[in-house]
Amino acid sequence: MPTGGGGNARFSACTLGWSLYFPPPLMNTELCNEAVTLVGNPNILVNLVSARVRQLNSGSSRPLIDDPLLGSADMALTELVEKKMEFSILDEEMAAEVKKAKKRRK
Repeated sequence: MPTGGGGNARFSACTLGWSLYFPPPLMNTELCNEAVTLVGNPNILVNLVSARVRQLNSGSSRPLIDDPLLGSADMALTELVEKKMEFSILDEEMAAEVKKAKKRRK
């Protein structure tokens, strides 16, 4: 492989990683719409997806679906839509109990 100025720019970009040459895809709007209807509140959906994306990107949790071409946000949305990931929304009583428990830990 030539290292001088005569090398193929496309090849050298691919040797550094495909992500340098191909930008990550944008989130799929169909998945977003399905997830919003499933969760009900778009603000809660953002929190669910961002928490799952953090888990996937840090490597602390393996993906629940097998599609290497999806970005982490699409992967999180797909897991949610396919019901491979569970969530529950706390009512006010449970939220107050969680706040009390957090205060006791401090």
